[in-house]
Amino acid sequence: MSAEWRRLDRRTIFVAPIMPILSVIGAAALIVVVRGWEKLSFVEPAITLGIAVVFFVANLWRWATTRY
Repeated sequence: MSAEWRRLDRRTIFVAPIMPILSVIGAAALIVVVRGWEKLSFVEPAITLGIAVVFFVANLWRWATTRY
């Protein structure tokens, strides 16, 4: 009995990075609480956005290349 390989569900791209992204958002919120909103520079949100994009792209790559 031969089974065909199937691709992961598309929702995996969006659901899989939720927990790591929530962790990054939590760290960003902690930075705001500790340093204050006024002292927040452009760097912290840019780094947070960059990390979120990396998580999304990594899951997109996993979705495109994984078959089961």
